[in-house]
Amino acid sequence: MNKYYLHSGSENIGPFNLEDLKSKKITKNTQVWYEGIADWKNTGEVDELKSLLSVVPPLIAKKPEIKPQPIVNNAKTHWFWRMTRVSAILIIVFIAIFAFVDYINEKNRGSSYEESIITIGKIEAVDPSSYLMQPVHTNQPF
Repeated sequence: MNKYYLHSGSENIGPFNLEDLKSKKITKNTQVWYEGIADWKNTGEVDELKSLLSVVPPLIAKKPEIKPQPIVNNAKTHWFWRMTRVSAILIIVFIAIFAFVDYINEKNRGSSYEESIITIGKIEAVDPSSYLMQPVHTNQPF
């Protein structure tokens, strides 16, 4: 049976048998030496000692603290932007309606400048004397 020596970081302690090592709470990184090996080994590399290893959980890595951003729920601002969008949509709809109505009226009007000249010409051809008797107004339509 081997006698084992442990290295505590500053000094060598031992010798210990397997029963003594059970109470030492050795880990897989504990340095151990026994007769027959040239240099110190980690306990996790020695097959005879693997059953004695106490499991030590790894250190918990600190995660950076994430501060939640406050949720700004300003009802007045929300209402303002909603009304601004609704108003913009209504203005666009009204402009489209007025443009369409103007287009329809222009189509239904049917009389262009050329047609009005022909109409005046027809009036003059039917009754030239009444046409000459009317006062001439340059800014008013006939």
